[in-house]
Amino acid sequence: MGRHLTVTMKPKPLKLRAERAIESSRSGGDHNMGRGMELALTVAGFLVVGVLLDHWLGTSPLFTIVMLVLAAVGSFTSMKYSYEASMERLETERRQRTQSRPPAATTEDVTIEGTA
Repeated sequence: MGRHLTVTMKPKPLKLRAERAIESSRSGGDHNMGRGMELALTVAGFLVVGVLLDHWLGTSPLFTIVMLVLAAVGSFTSMKYSYEASMERLETERRQRTQSRPPAATTEDVTIEGTA
């Protein structure tokens, strides 16, 4: 007398986000703090070298400015290429997931058992 309905459902997005967060923390996370420290220390290091060169050669702010610009351009270029590589990797993973995912439930997947 009862009816039995079976439907194949897609995974819940919240569950996927939680799984990705766990996976990300296991692999070392996003490294944003590390990137920020790398940028700050690179600029500071180049700035110190520029000041020391200016002091040694008596050229006032010339090498300080040149080293500061080199550090900034180099750091931002490095971050740009790192970002692009990361986005390409994530896009490839997304394509692979969508290709390997089973198709969504159709009307053929729904079965009704029982009598009316």
